[in-house]
Amino acid sequence: MASLSDYADGLVRDNAGVVCAAVLDAATGAVKAEAGGTKVTAGEGDKLVQQYAEPDLAFVEGVVLGGTEYNCVRADDRSFHLKLTAGGGGACVRVGAAGQQVIVVVLYDASGDAAATVTATEAAGDALGAYDGATVPP
Repeated sequence: MASLSDYADGLVRDNAGVVCAAVLDAATGAVKAEAGGTKVTAGEGDKLVQQYAEPDLAFVEGVVLGGTEYNCVRADDRSFHLKLTAGGGGACVRVGAAGQQVIVVVLYDASGDAAATVTATEAAGDALGAYDGATVPP
């Protein structure tokens, strides 16, 4: 059986340029699992939960993850696509279907393939849509 840590580890291991992958509690923003060097703080997770409730806030305020501010280029009730203002790289944040209990966050640098990273992040978010707080889906 896979764990939330396995999902985070796999996103870092299997996607070029990914520097951090985290799985957050969708209600509180608390970090449930994380892999890679950059760390998402509880305060950043809490703010992310607020921005998911009102996606337009992500455009207005930007999104801070791992201590770095990102510009929002796309936001809706399921995913945020974020870019760094300088140096390349960005982030993808995904919530699956309504009622999902986790948020998947992936940060990548300029060496990464943005399209492939977004696809992998969204697939992980969708796969974790069946997560019930105890049992991690395969």
